[in-house]
Amino acid sequence: MFRNSDMLRNFLSFIVQESLKEDGMALKQYSIAIHAFGRNPDFDATADPIVRIQAGRLRRNLELYYQDEAGDDTVVISLPKGSYAPTFTYLEIKDSSNHSDGEKTTKVNNSLAVFPIKDLSSERDQHYIVEGFNEELLMELTRYKELQVIRVKEEVNDRTKNSLARFSLEGSFRFSGKTVKISISVADSYTNQLLWSTQEKFNIDDSDLIQVQEDLATSVAQQIADVSGVIFEKLFADTNWEKTRSLQAYAIYMHFYKYNKNPTEKSANDLLEKVTLLVKNEPDFAPGWAVLTNLYADAYMFGLNRQFLDQALSFGIKSIELQANNQVCQAYYAYALLINDQLDEAEIHFEKALSLNPNALYYSGAIGWAYCLLGKLDEGYSLIRKSMERDFQYPKWFHMGTFLYHLNRGEYSKALIEANKLDKPDLYWSPLIKLVACYKLSLLEQSDAHLNELMEVKPNFFDHPKEYVKALVKSETLSVEILSAVDAVVKASEMSFP
Repeated sequence: MFRNSDMLRNFLSFIVQESLKEDGMALKQYSIAIHAFGRNPDFDATADPIVRIQAGRLRRNLELYYQDEAGDDTVVISLPKGSYAPTFTYLEIKDSSNHSDGEKTTKVNNSLAVFPIKDLSSERDQHYIVEGFNEELLMELTRYKELQVIRVKEEVNDRTKNSLARFSLEGSFRFSGKTVKISISVADSYTNQLLWSTQEKFNIDDSDLIQVQEDLATSVAQQIADVSGVIFEKLFADTNWEKTRSLQAYAIYMHFYKYNKNPTEKSANDLLEKVTLLVKNEPDFAPGWAVLTNLYADAYMFGLNRQFLDQALSFGIKSIELQANNQVCQAYYAYALLINDQLDEAEIHFEKALSLNPNALYYSGAIGWAYCLLGKLDEGYSLIRKSMERDFQYPKWFHMGTFLYHLNRGEYSKALIEANKLDKPDLYWSPLIKLVACYKLSLLEQSDAHLNELMEVKPNFFDHPKEYVKALVKSETLSVEILSAVDAVVKASEMSFP
């Protein structure tokens, strides 16, 4: 619609750019004619109606564009009658399913506008510190592929600030002698609600400036953009899991991460249906295929259905083909390979996933958990502990990795502490590792109680005990130790053990 009209393109580009500038030109006929249409400085609007005529054309073409061609655009640009200043409003994303008249449509927008960090000092002789931090922060944020990061290079006025993205990040540096005070905040543009803020101080003389910038940028990005960060939590709160009929990618995506905090066989099956519909409608959405990979791998772990594992491997390959440099795709394909006993390949993909964003708390912890399953216990334990220390909302199944670490070292009291922290009654690994730890400590009454819990949660576990244990625990030493403990407790209870 605009491709064949240089005049309309120039008109739209000029008024949008000037509107976004803090000190933009007044959008009058004269300034538009001179700068957008190349008229001479003696331009007379009363004699030459070009601006009024083209404004009418632009207004109509914008309306037609958003009716017919807008696609997935999330911002609507319009030109009100009687004005040459454009307005920016969110384009509400509608559910593809039918809604009742009174049902509210969910808005999901995973975009973050990062505004230039301000230097509030009277003298700007240390502005390079501000610029350095700004670059570090942008680099860290772009590691999180689930988030659309929009870099705003210039100051914008209040009228347009809220139209650039769902969320906005702003900050400032204050210098007082050798002391630097940094303030960062994130707001929700829909409601103008301040969601998160932080302040830090450091002394220039006592600090490695580059290290301070890197550490602070990493910390801010983790708290904002990680799976347990403020943006993900807000987006999840805006959706209703029970009523999610929309196939919006990130609505489903967020609920997958909630599932991952507490995976159960039932919730895996429920989510499989939704994600399958998602990738059917968005076949190029690589993280969607990666999520399916994880869900089918979990489904195999829950029921040992080989068809599920084959599906997981197939979908994992597809996700990698679509987006090889996505941490999500690499990590979940590696998980499927691990379950399929392709351990060398799994390790390669886990290492690739970790290299893509070593600061992502959820994924670094999950990869640490996987390393413990593989028998890489020191490295795995270190990654898990780092994740736990910085993210209090870490998944409790991380404790299975720390349990294996202490079990391998013969530290059975510590192993029991870790096992008790995996307090997920619907997950069969919860009573299983508690049983093992109690047996190792000769707490036979407690181990027998956990055996009964295991029978209730997973009655068919005892039909294929080796397969269920070795579906995840790939260290031969650890799997034998777990199975030996189960065997001993079963014999003591006079149960039959295949």
